[in-house]
Amino acid sequence: MMLNTLLLVLALVAPPGGPKDPCGLLSAAELQTLTPNVRIATGVPKTITGMGFACEYAWGTGGNVQTGKSFLNVIVNEASKMFPGMDAATVKQAIVIGKNATPIPGIGEAASFVSNAPIRADATAYVKGYILEITFESINSRAQKDQLIALLKTAAGRL
Repeated sequence: MMLNTLLLVLALVAPPGGPKDPCGLLSAAELQTLTPNVRIATGVPKTITGMGFACEYAWGTGGNVQTGKSFLNVIVNEASKMFPGMDAATVKQAIVIGKNATPIPGIGEAASFVSNAPIRADATAYVKGYILEITFESINSRAQKDQLIALLKTAAGRL
């Protein structure tokens, strides 16, 4: 859990000269696989003060997951900035050996899925020197593992 938290926090650091528009990696229409009966609006670019950029999608009712709101974030960061001094092999290993991490073959150079609670799921990949992370919070996030992995694969292909 600590490694995944570290990955999430570090993933929020913007890559200078790298992809700065995570909203360009997935469309709202592609996210409909997560909730076919609810319209998902276009993602909103977010600047994380002193940290970097992300793209947030939110849909549903209520103010939080327990009351019907869902959140998905797409985060991209340069791996060498997240893990200064670490070689690529060590970074890739860190992605797939975290607590509760399930390695995902066929996406980037290393990828994993983690869900430490039924309402939270994360899919992370090392792609072309970048860390790509998709975080999903919804009442049934864990149950949508396959859809989240498919979204990670799509986003990784556009990175």
